Amino acid sequence: MARRRFPLGAIDYFEIAARHLNFNRAAAEAGVSPGAMSQRIKTLETYLGRALFVRSKRGVALTLEGQQLKQAAESALGTLERALTAIGDAPGKIRLVVTVSPYFGSRWLAPRLKSFWDLHPEVDLLVRQLRGPAPFAELNTDVLIRYGRENAPYLQCRPLLATATLAVGSPAFLAAHGPAGDAAVRGAMLLHVGDHQAWATWLEHSGIASPDGQQGHMFDDIHLAMEAAAAGQGIALGTRPVIDEDLRSGRLVKAHPFELVGDEGYVVCYATRSIARPEVKAFVTWVESQVS
Repeated sequence: MARRRFPLGAIDYFEIAARHLNFNRAAAEAGVSPGAMSQRIKTLETYLGRALFVRSKRGVALTLEGQQLKQAAESALGTLERALTAIGDAPGKIRLVVTVSPYFGSRWLAPRLKSFWDLHPEVDLLVRQLRGPAPFAELNTDVLIRYGRENAPYLQCRPLLATATLAVGSPAFLAAHGPAGDAAVRGAMLLHVGDHQAWATWLEHSGIASPDGQQGHMFDDIHLAMEAAAAGQGIALGTRPVIDEDLRSGRLVKAHPFELVGDEGYVVCYATRSIARPEVKAFVTWVESQVS
């Protein structure tokens, strides 16, 4: 006889909600949004054909069926936790997923990873690229490093790196267009990423007289724009400290002394409750130690 397909994935969320009797606090512990928590409970109630919570303006309370399931869930999850702990204590690596924006990952994080691997050989680190704007809860990741803070009640986002934006080009290009300064920028081909807004903002704050921020070429990827700049095709806007190594090596040079300090910077984010996991704490502690 085929085994019935129980919605086991919703049981853990139900147990948390039943313990808190508050969907917002339960969502914060589970690391999901309140809406996602509510949806998982509704999935379970639909499957059972019974209400598990009484909802009112004053809050929620368990029904008789909810109380019965709470006792069973606590017992079953306790058994599973003990078994998983016993298995986890056996030798083997612990998987940790870190998601990072591609340019930051390749230029700043990747060159530093060997020190983490050397310090924590027990961690099986998987680094994924952040492919577009998406909330943390949808990324299936343990740690996220991104530009700009994400506000969610279940999430901790700690400042990692402040940033500054500057105009850069190749040494040969700048030699041909004069020394770094207003004239070099006015006479250069501008390399844009995504839209014209970044250059428009930088030029406005730089005080350069009568620059044409619309001229130049467009790229949809910062890697391509920076490679074009390094090849002498024009000047691009780079972000410090991500491009610091290119500046130190002389691959890129400043086209103008002005640097626009950002209101935001790179942050490291993780679900609040996950910092109790040794591998998450180890990575967050390590990456923060890499900021000089």
